[in-house]
Amino acid sequence: MVDVPLIDKTSATVIADLGETYSLMDSETFETYEVPKPADEEIAAKIELNVGVEVWNVMDTRIIVRVKT
Repeated sequence: MVDVPLIDKTSATVIADLGETYSLMDSETFETYEVPKPADEEIAAKIELNVGVEVWNVMDTRIIVRVKT
C-alpha cells in the first residue's frame, strides 16, 4: 500500500519578511504562521509585503507555491 500525501491549499497574505522566512496571515482563519522563503527564484522575486500567496500544507510542511496577482 502506498501512502498518498494530503495537500491542503490555502490563501494567505505576507505580513513580514523575517530574513530566512516570511510571516503569513491565513486569509480565512486570520491565523499567523511562518513559512520558509521559496527556493524558486521566480516566485521569490514576486513576493512583497501585503501580497497574496497560495500556500500548500503538505505532510505538515507549509510552502509558498504561487503569488496571486
